[in-house]
Amino acid sequence: ARVPIGSALDLGCGSGYQALLAAAHAEHVVATDVNPRALAFTRFNTLLNGAENVETREGDLLEPVGGERFVLIVSNPPHVLSPDTGFVFRDSGLEGDSLAEGLVRELPRHLEEGGFAHVLLSWAHAPDERPSEPVERWLEGSGCDALVLHHASYDPLAYAAGWNRPLRFDPAAYAAALDRWCGYYRRLGIEALAEGIVVIRRCGGSDTRVRTISPTPGSMISPPSSMQM
Repeated sequence: ARVPIGSALDLGCGSGYQALLAAAHAEHVVATDVNPRALAFTRFNTLLNGAENVETREGDLLEPVGGERFVLIVSNPPHVLSPDTGFVFRDSGLEGDSLAEGLVRELPRHLEEGGFAHVLLSWAHAPDERPSEPVERWLEGSGCDALVLHHASYDPLAYAAGWNRPLRFDPAAYAAALDRWCGYYRRLGIEALAEGIVVIRRCGGSDTRVRTISPTPGSMISPPSSMQM
């Protein structure tokens, strides 16, 4: 059983799945999303599951929670590094990995002492550096430690091909998307893209310790099966 906690935040809640999981051991859960339709699904699912301790708020990223702090933050944001804006669940509309950087820098300010944030992210890194190095830079001076569960790194073409795989039955549209995405990465100087989960713990002090777990350290691999639709 999970340890009971006071407050939790599901940032970018979608249908509210993570908010419902948190509601089982948190006194109060705030579920936020920029998409009103997603919040409607969350409210429906909380009613369906009898979860009376979930509050929904509309707004972008951390804007709906102001200066509030939480014991637990969970988030599956629109983390894909994409030049497109057509899919709210996938495309943040922010350039490069600025969404990842912004969340890693800002989440510590919304954590209670000893609190945890779990967030699924994609970010860029240099081919000759450890995939976790950007995360380490973003967390400097935050008073937090972190665990980076590095799923994999991809070269730009493999990353673009994976996320645009639903277009594979329309060769012209698929080729156009790959050209557009790869051109976007070239413009931003992105040569490697990482995917993983970042777990942040607020522990006080100024030192930051980051541990990375990676099944394929230092390698570039083809798109994962989760991208194959």
